[in-house]
Amino acid sequence: MDVIYCAYLDQEGEQDVAPQPDLSEAITIFRTFNWQNELPDSAVKLLIFRGANDETPFCTLFTFFDHRWSAHISIRQRRRFLGPLFKRSLFCALDELDAAEVESFLTILFTTESEDFMPKLKSQFGDKCQQ
Repeated sequence: MDVIYCAYLDQEGEQDVAPQPDLSEAITIFRTFNWQNELPDSAVKLLIFRGANDETPFCTLFTFFDHRWSAHISIRQRRRFLGPLFKRSLFCALDELDAAEVESFLTILFTTESEDFMPKLKSQFGDKCQQ
């Protein structure tokens, strides 16, 4: 995978997030990210991973419950034999992931080429990948 950028949304404060993490840094960011809201009316905290171009995955991680995460992934892929203007958008929602599954997802994100990303995600997570 090409360069992946990382960002976050946390209205309660600053967090230590590397802007261009590698796989080990991304897993460390996930493990050390402060997911808990201090205020009851705060927005959900998001951890965002995005590739450098339009044909790389865009992923958001968030949690509503302790130690259970959701990942929403979208990617635009060029349709074979139709040229660069005919792209399709693919979407996958992974819900109720535990920490090991999130780390497995991050490994796929950082080690798989864009064109193989969704098939590998579906083979790894099966029925959890809701489209």
